Amino acid sequence: NNNQIYKALLQLCSDGLLTSETQHRDGAPTKKLYQITDKGRSVLQEWVVSTPPEAPEFKKPFLIQMACAGQLETAQFEELVLKYQQELNAQLIMQQEKKRRRKDAPGLTKREKFIEDMIFDNIFTFYHSELQWTQKVLHGIRNNFREE
Repeated sequence: NNNQIYKALLQLCSDGLLTSETQHRDGAPTKKLYQITDKGRSVLQEWVVSTPPEAPEFKKPFLIQMACAGQLETAQFEELVLKYQQELNAQLIMQQEKKRRRKDAPGLTKREKFIEDMIFDNIFTFYHSELQWTQKVLHGIRNNFREE
């Protein structure tokens, strides 16, 4: 939550890893900007190179719902999958909007922009893959398991 974020930002500032600047704006709320320091960049780079990459944790609560949904009527099961599709679509749209807003992120090098684009590509690929999978699930249920 916001309190945790601001506590973390204050701690990073007191550790000399960030600086903060308050911007007073006419007709708009005061804005606080944080910027990484050279020390912060050094600590961040050390963390990046010293922390071994981990495979993502495979935890999908929807799969647990599906595993427990075998006794549902076909219409109820379809409704469950369709709700999941709606959530996936909403998340995909949100991520696409995040990318659109970051498009003109100032100060990024070409390399940093490429890396950011690849991160968004990974996120988009996940959501597209999930949506394709839900289509396969619906197709399989509809064609193979009419009400028994």
